[in-house]
Amino acid sequence: MTPTNDENTLYLFVSKYGSLSFSEILMGMVNHFGSNIDIADFEIGHLEYHARHVNYDLYDSSDYDNYLVISRI
Repeated sequence: MTPTNDENTLYLFVSKYGSLSFSEILMGMVNHFGSNIDIADFEIGHLEYHARHVNYDLYDSSDYDNYLVISRI
């Protein structure tokens, strides 16, 4: 399972101990929102998304994936 992008929100996967370069973030934004964007119109957040074993047991960190959330404001 992964979170679903929509017209105003982009989820970029970040590996458990990884990172994304600014150029990777910007390229993801251009691919999703188009090339005519103003970065002042966006904010960036973080999401720990419960992707595996959703209805099973208590909190297990390996059941979650990390995403940057790019939202158009």
